[in-house]
Amino acid sequence: MNAKKYGKFIIDEQIPSYNEYINKCRANKYNANIFKQNVEKAVGMYIIKACRRDELPVFDDTPCIISFTWYESKANRDVDNIQSGQKFIIDALRKYKIIKNDGQKYVKQTFHRVARSDTGKTYVVVELLEYNPIEDIAVI
Repeated sequence: MNAKKYGKFIIDEQIPSYNEYINKCRANKYNANIFKQNVEKAVGMYIIKACRRDELPVFDDTPCIISFTWYESKANRDVDNIQSGQKFIIDALRKYKIIKNDGQKYVKQTFHRVARSDTGKTYVVVELLEYNPIEDIAVI
């Protein structure tokens, strides 16, 4: 049996919440687009670093499961707003050509865990695992 494709990278900063993005949209739709692009570019720098260290392979046509572990330094953000940051991350994975597309054909499932950071910093650990419909039947 072949080993599954696996990749991991850490985003060493807080990803904006859905509320922050909505507030940008309400203020000015053009600024909201610039805001989203800037967040994706910041995430992209972590993606590039992980690729250079051979920690994140290109999945291209390979369907995957994405797991997010959100480490929060404080317990002041709602869980749903924390997890909404996946949109910026998945869009950056597509933009930087790690995944071919973010549709259901390529991203089969996402999983989230929110934990208290023991370092005092807010960060995200993102893991991608090749999806195998036979082995991952419980995911369906």
